[in-house]
Amino acid sequence: MNPIKQLYSDLTDVELEVLVKEIRESEETGVFQEESEIRNLCRKTSEITKMDVSSNLLMVQLGVVKEAAFRWLGRLETEN
Repeated sequence: MNPIKQLYSDLTDVELEVLVKEIRESEETGVFQEESEIRNLCRKTSEITKMDVSSNLLMVQLGVVKEAAFRWLGRLETEN
């Protein structure tokens, strides 16, 4: 598994919930706080990708939402 995918799959459900809530809040406020968990995750991805933290912001949001959606879908499929 590539290191970025591993980073997302290693997130706990609680961490993922916090991240999704921050993304939702940013839709209202238009910003992420400097010490938000989403920015912390951007810093971690920057260490892997060697890209600027700000450049990673959109990709990290997408990665978080995809991880949450795929987990949710997997649970729905397991229940049915």
